Amino acid sequence: MKRNKTVSILLILSMLAACFACPVFAADEALPEVSVRAIGEKVEFSATFPDGLEGDAVNYMIVTKDTTQEMLDGKEGDLLAHIKALDSGVLDSSKSITATIRLSAAVETGTYKLVLSSVSLPQAVMKEFDFVQPQEIKDALKAVNDAQVTGNDYSAVETAVTENASSLGIDLTDFSASSFSAKKNDVLRQIKSVTYDPENYNAEIVKLQALFGGAMMQGLVELSSSVSEMDSAVSDYRLYVSFDLTTYDQAKEKGLLDGIYNSLKGKTFDDTDDFYNELMTAVFFAEFNAAGSKKAMRDLFEEYNGKYFTITIPAKVKSKDALFTYLSKRDDYKDAKDLQNEINKYADSLGSGSGSNGGSSGSGSRPGPGPDDIVIRPTATPMPTNTPNDIGNVFHDLDSVAWAKESIQKLYDNQVIAEDPSKRFRPEDSITREEFVKMLVVSLDILDENAQCSFDDVSEADWFYPYIASAVSKGVVKGVSDTSFGVGQNVTRQDIAALVYRAAENLNVALEQNNPEKDFSDKADISDYAVEAIRAMTKAGIVNGYEDNTFQPHHTATRAEAAVMIAKFAF
Repeated sequence: MKRNKTVSILLILSMLAACFACPVFAADEALPEVSVRAIGEKVEFSATFPDGLEGDAVNYMIVTKDTTQEMLDGKEGDLLAHIKALDSGVLDSSKSITATIRLSAAVETGTYKLVLSSVSLPQAVMKEFDFVQPQEIKDALKAVNDAQVTGNDYSAVETAVTENASSLGIDLTDFSASSFSAKKNDVLRQIKSVTYDPENYNAEIVKLQALFGGAMMQGLVELSSSVSEMDSAVSDYRLYVSFDLTTYDQAKEKGLLDGIYNSLKGKTFDDTDDFYNELMTAVFFAEFNAAGSKKAMRDLFEEYNGKYFTITIPAKVKSKDALFTYLSKRDDYKDAKDLQNEINKYADSLGSGSGSNGGSSGSGSRPGPGPDDIVIRPTATPMPTNTPNDIGNVFHDLDSVAWAKESIQKLYDNQVIAEDPSKRFRPEDSITREEFVKMLVVSLDILDENAQCSFDDVSEADWFYPYIASAVSKGVVKGVSDTSFGVGQNVTRQDIAALVYRAAENLNVALEQNNPEKDFSDKADISDYAVEAIRAMTKAGIVNGYEDNTFQPHHTATRAEAAVMIAKFAF
């Protein structure tokens, strides 16, 4: 026993020497952010360290409340007499450490300090916390469990909670406020669901604290009359709750708390589980309405739907790409019912008009095998992140096409086009078939890396191969012949209309026919395969003629014209 004690003391001394070696950082460097709480004999803590400390060894120990920095520095007193427990760990790649320290049964109830140190820190960090002897926790849990409830009378439970608050590790400041009186029973009802088990008291106290924290957060959010009050409720009780608030934090960083608050304002919740589902639903709609592209909207929908709420996509909807193209035209969805109604509205529109999956209406002709398509020139630069920038700063040659700036901005914001190193968009240049196909495929989110095509002029090594293959697999484009796609060929205005119209038909994108049909003076020049396409696209407001009432179907389409058509169709 004497030998073991000697070894333990030497181990402690060696760890202390490592703890307080000369720091690498200057004294004004940032210190770790630390959170700590005691649950039974376990002390749990987490800390996030400054940049540059990844892989650092971190020493941590529990000491008495009266431990000073001078003791840690070895300048006064016997530090060993103040240590209750110690251990060490290593920072992970996120510069964080989370750990648990167990205290012995001999440690008395009281206030203690967690000490964190590393050779790379300018000084040790101390954080106070309250510790309660396990037997006191067991007695407190039993008192709550023994409290009797008659009807809606929770006064006995309230007395047990009030008299044992410190042993239960809960703060009654908000709970005892007169403004919270209407919500007290909701909190007490949820706490009462804890069953007393002396052999498993650690789990019981964690559950009780989580129920208390969640119920307090719920009640304060229900009572909140501002965004700041709602956020304070979440911030003040997040340490106790058992549910994950990561997505709430992400929405907060994006400045979306107003949307979350508006979704929750005036609502009451059955219990903590119901509150959390509603909170996450509110986070979803705040993110969904702020999404910068239909792909982002679809990703959010697939992440949240079925987890926090349930929205059904009718079997009639065959293309989710088309559905989210339609949904992206709104950014003010209020709740799951509103979104479900909009999806049902879209489903009801299928099978009629130009949004059907069958043949064309009117003359019965279908955009045929003539030249089909077009694109905005891909650049060798990577796609931008989804952070909108003023398009005039991205491209410096748009003054001559002011009418197209808004559309070009939408394509850039939705990552359909990328910034060119030369800062030029070349709006008046012609556009090739493969360029337009890429733009259409990206805007409709139908890229399929596994799709294949077999044109003689399209190789798998070509940058445009996956886009052409994807468009062909969806029935959106055809080649200029059975064996040739027509790579490098420029496309005409009627080709653009025909291609986009075919995409609408094959992807079930309903084209609202709200504009009057135009009687172009050169309508006789429009090829048969493009007649119905141009009629439907003009009535949908996607394409227009010129001021002299001509459509000029055989004129080569410019990059600006292609951008406007794609933006109006997809966004």
